[in-house]
Amino acid sequence: MVASVAVIQGAGGSLGSHFCRHLLKQSSLSVVATSRDPSAARRAILEGLDGGDKLESRLTVLEVDATQEETIKKAAEAVKKEFGEKSLRLLINASGVLHADKSIASLDAAKMLHTFQLNTFAPLLAFKHFYPLLPQKNDIRSSDAAQSEQDPANGMVQPGLGVLASITAKIGSIGDNKKGGWNAYRASKAAANQTIMTLQRELSLRSTPSIALALHPGTVVGTNLSKPWTKPEDANKKPGHFDAETSTKMLLDVIAKSKQEDGGRFLNYEGIEIPW
Repeated sequence: MVASVAVIQGAGGSLGSHFCRHLLKQSSLSVVATSRDPSAARRAILEGLDGGDKLESRLTVLEVDATQEETIKKAAEAVKKEFGEKSLRLLINASGVLHADKSIASLDAAKMLHTFQLNTFAPLLAFKHFYPLLPQKNDIRSSDAAQSEQDPANGMVQPGLGVLASITAKIGSIGDNKKGGWNAYRASKAAANQTIMTLQRELSLRSTPSIALALHPGTVVGTNLSKPWTKPEDANKKPGHFDAETSTKMLLDVIAKSKQEDGGRFLNYEGIEIPW
């Protein structure tokens, strides 16, 4: 069976819901969205979306609190039961939080822990529990996955390839740190980047036909994370500033162009490499 499921972790936010919308419109993949509030996430994904019942029939929304491992585990088990043991084609971790500490003196232990729970631990635990659903080489050979005309991804993922991705941030780049500040956020995103590289090493060692990617979405205006720091009028006008629809489309284009040899890369919305 061809892997035909895309999982978007954190689908209740602006980025997550727009990833789901693009995938429903542009592919034939079954889209599994996870959120603490499934009803609100479903509304955000489907509101104003052309296609009606046909698109909605490909959407599954599961309740997940990304800070609670057991809920992530249950979601992976639900996907396995509904779609099969080797059904995962694409996983995007889209949840995140920013507690904007301005200096070392302003750090708060509880907020630091919450930052790492959502930005680092949650994506890593999603990889842990969904990883077993990735096809192996023998599964790909015994299917029609290599034939792009039969591929439910419709070009949004390379034929025969799986993708595990996390939305990190350029601010997590140690090599690009020019201003300092936002200690916990920077550190959590740098740690998330390290988990991508480590995951890629494991995928390569096990000869799994899947890759891991760290992706920078730009400054996305209008999200809960960015509202205090952005202006709506900057979207798609100020360099590197986008609305959620544009940012997610650009990132999906980056994923669509990524091949086996691109595994373990840290890329921005234009597919340009960012220093670790």
